[in-house]
Amino acid sequence: MRKIVGLVMLIMFVLPTLVTAESAKPNIAIIYYDNLNSHKSIRSESENFYITKLTDRFSPNYTIFYDEQNKLKLENAGINDPATAERGDIISVFRNDNLSYIILIDMLPKVVFNGKTTSSQYLKVIDVNDNKTLYNGKFQYQSRYASSMGHTGELFKQTEEVLIRLLLPAVKDISRSF
Repeated sequence: MRKIVGLVMLIMFVLPTLVTAESAKPNIAIIYYDNLNSHKSIRSESENFYITKLTDRFSPNYTIFYDEQNKLKLENAGINDPATAERGDIISVFRNDNLSYIILIDMLPKVVFNGKTTSSQYLKVIDVNDNKTLYNGKFQYQSRYASSMGHTGELFKQTEEVLIRLLLPAVKDISRSF
């Protein structure tokens, strides 16, 4: 009988605390635009790579929302180009969504010139609570021999480095300190 009462007490007091701790994590919306001039399967593979890696890296500290509906909300508000979109316009679209951060990733078409392929990507990170743009920039990677996913991986490394610096300031990447 004591075990049952103890179990009931545990469920009543500990479980709500765990649920509250999980729901207390800040929310991040990731919006991914894919303008790559490559085959649909490559675009899909690139998108899955980004979303999986970002979710794995940041889900311990944040609740991640990745949904095509977020992109549709922006498009319905007349925002089709994340690189030129104004912070205030983006925040107003998601005003009632309880988000802490919005991450916009825009993969640009690859350019081949003199046998070298150049991949580019825009990254915009918005702090919704403080109404600030934390990062707004462009990354590039150029190679003669890298595969399409090789380019994606190199651009992701640059993206991840910026996001870790902005969103995980207390966490140090041990693998790079040696």
